[in-house]
Amino acid sequence: MVMAGCSNELPEVSEPVSILTTEEEQNLQKKGYGEMKKIMKFVLGFVAATFIIIAVFWGRFVYVSNYKVTEADTSVSPDGTYELVLQAVGEADFSFGSASGRLILYEGKSRISQADFELFDDGRSIRSSIWEVTWHEDYVAVILSGDEQLDEQIILFFDGKKERKQLTDEEPVKVEDVSESGVADSQIVYAGESESWQNINFVEYSGYWSCEGKTHEQILAEGGIELSCTITEDNQFSGTLFSQQEITERFATIEEISGKIEQAELYFDYTDDEWGNSGTLHIQFLSDSIYVEVLNDKNAAHGSDYGINGTFELIREKENITEIGVVVDSGYHSSWTEEEMISAVNERSQYYKASAYYSEIIDYWENVREVRDISNVMEPLFETDRKYYTKEEFESEPMLVIHLAKNEIYARHGYIFADVDLYNYFMGCIWYSPTCDGTNFDDSILNEYERANLEILADLDTY
Repeated sequence: MVMAGCSNELPEVSEPVSILTTEEEQNLQKKGYGEMKKIMKFVLGFVAATFIIIAVFWGRFVYVSNYKVTEADTSVSPDGTYELVLQAVGEADFSFGSASGRLILYEGKSRISQADFELFDDGRSIRSSIWEVTWHEDYVAVILSGDEQLDEQIILFFDGKKERKQLTDEEPVKVEDVSESGVADSQIVYAGESESWQNINFVEYSGYWSCEGKTHEQILAEGGIELSCTITEDNQFSGTLFSQQEITERFATIEEISGKIEQAELYFDYTDDEWGNSGTLHIQFLSDSIYVEVLNDKNAAHGSDYGINGTFELIREKENITEIGVVVDSGYHSSWTEEEMISAVNERSQYYKASAYYSEIIDYWENVREVRDISNVMEPLFETDRKYYTKEEFESEPMLVIHLAKNEIYARHGYIFADVDLYNYFMGCIWYSPTCDGTNFDDSILNEYERANLEILADLDTY
């Protein structure tokens, strides 16, 4: 039964009535968005302006510290034809670091040549008191002096050639050089440097060179620069220049440096230092150091600040051994005294470390053979000249070890390797004596053990 007037439907709830029209609401929303945009624009503008100011100041700081060129002094030739300008490049490194300088030789308004240098002078800047200029008939000689370095002589010839020498404490000897006019021209010749460079063999410069004599391990830990090189009897140079930054640990490398050393120097154009930068390496061989300067360097398109640039004076890396303290096979050094063996190990270590195999073979000796003394350079890896080995005995060895074991059969007989890394590796082994060029090597010299072992190793060698 349905009662009249009753319904099961709920009463409708009326919507709140807005006092604003639709248009007014939209205008209010737009106003709010507009205010928010203004605030965001202000914040972004402030941040951008702050960043630009910081970038400008930082850029100015970097420019002034590293790149700003300031004229420190000038010198004019007696006849007024030539002018030599001394410039400071940037500021001295903080603190008590070196200062970068530059010498530029002009003939009138034409630039003849330039020479960059580093001055080590207790953090002081490049100034007029650090140079002494002497003008000659066909060149100008400059002596640079700093409290923390030996005097350095830079000679700029009027034909564009350059020479650089590190002067010793020896007293200079004056000699008279009579010119074509018959007038004596007084020159200074330093002891030990009067010999013509044409007669010098630079093979003894082979090995590892670095700033302050740091080892490769120290450079990896602390940063630095290192030159590894091999030089043949006819002064053909091959090597690698390696640099690592201390803080970032980023490294740069110029590989396959090659050329012939002439007049104690070498120029090499490179196109990539691992960061896309290019330039020219100028390498000079001094009496007890190697001077390297980067010329005409151009940064990569991405504008990275990383890479190799500047000038460096490198000295030999030395890890002197005072005593042997190990038992070695006297068959290889029966006529040697302990002092002679120590001297040979120290001398040859430069070759050993210059080999690309150095790190891997050291790891093998220390962690596989458990040999952590110098016996690794006193004896060959295997006794392939005294016993027969089986294929199974070699199969467990690393590929590099197999490769070296094969070649040390030849090395025992004085084979001179054309491969630079093999040559450096075996030169680091004091039992090795290079006596026979590869073209004149006769396999008949191998004994029966060596022949049998060589066959196995040659089959396994895929290095």
